[in-house]
Amino acid sequence: MMTAGLFVWWYLIGFTFFRLSTQPFSLLQPAFWLFVGVCLITIFFADLLYGVIPDSIVIVLTGLGLLYRIMLYVFHVMRPDDFWLTLVGATISVLAFLGLWIGTKKRGMGLGDVKFVFPLGLILGWPNMAVGLFLSFVIGAVTGVALIAFKKKKFRQTVPFGPFLVVGSAITLVFGDQMLRWYLSFL
Repeated sequence: MMTAGLFVWWYLIGFTFFRLSTQPFSLLQPAFWLFVGVCLITIFFADLLYGVIPDSIVIVLTGLGLLYRIMLYVFHVMRPDDFWLTLVGATISVLAFLGLWIGTKKRGMGLGDVKFVFPLGLILGWPNMAVGLFLSFVIGAVTGVALIAFKKKKFRQTVPFGPFLVVGSAITLVFGDQMLRWYLSFL
């Protein structure tokens, strides 16, 4: 029942918030967001319960994100510079996470998190991927401090980061543009 409810909710979110009127996107886009939602929910629980982000889902999300961005580009829904900024931003995100993974001697986060940021970058696009990653780190830090404060975790114990990437990305999908405009209004 819960799965069916999430399925319908995510389809409605995709249909309502991310609806493009350009054909064939008016029909394909809600289905795209529904499939992305199912993948994100799967990653959320797989990492939370088992500490693993499945490579198969990361590969599917990467292919889906690339296909989606290429279709937006081909149908002139997305400008060429936005397309390239998205690809470069997703690549830079992976390199930054890889540097963090190597810099912490593979203890700061898992390699699954490193791989997972590329499809997230493709799905969120630039500059929303920066908002999503920032939110993920903030939510993760607050949760980590709370877990330590309530003695649910000890200081050196690991906490899966994938769920925070999913939550930060989901918030960004819905509110990212408004959050970015709010932040830029201070500059």
